[in-house]
Amino acid sequence: MKLHLREFPILLVTLLLLAVPAQAEEGILSQSVEIRVKGDKKILVTETIQFNAESEKIKYGIVRAFPNKTGSSYTTQFGTLDGAPIEVHSKTESRPPNVLIYLGVDGKQLAPGIHTVSAQHEISGLIEPFEQGDRLLWNVTGAQLSIPIQNTEVQIIFPPDIPSKAIRVRAYTKLGPKEEELAVTQQGQTFSLRTKRALEPSEALFVEAIW
Repeated sequence: MKLHLREFPILLVTLLLLAVPAQAEEGILSQSVEIRVKGDKKILVTETIQFNAESEKIKYGIVRAFPNKTGSSYTTQFGTLDGAPIEVHSKTESRPPNVLIYLGVDGKQLAPGIHTVSAQHEISGLIEPFEQGDRLLWNVTGAQLSIPIQNTEVQIIFPPDIPSKAIRVRAYTKLGPKEEELAVTQQGQTFSLRTKRALEPSEALFVEAIW
């Protein structure tokens, strides 16, 4: 096969385009959450989040936005970024009423690529009286999350003094007015669920437990 000189620029441009790597989508790759209900009506939330940062919406780390209800309080037990301890900062905002928890290194921009943050929070004031017992409604994804989440798995663990047959757990996603139920499995005092598709930006995952 003969190649004419006039075809070289086309071939060169094609080769250059193929050599440029495609930018990976920015967002959360996986989110693993354990919610442990304590006997003093507090909950202990431990989460590990793996995400891809491309210096667009994710520059310094992950911001978690939790509901700031009257009488609620949040204490972060620990936080890590890529296995190294970090100092966790938080602030409250009134509209909407949320507690913002910053998981990252203040003033240090992340290198593009995959990173992992882990944190544990002890929270009081979210378990409310309901009918003859108690109720917990927890936003697993957090508010104001404008990036997609590829995979989420959640475990809710109850203390042994709460009869397992008396516990009801429901999970659902919500995007605007649209809701979608998720399957929840039970093994003793532990309830588990896993998403089967990616969650869109601003799509929330709620867990409701009644006992």
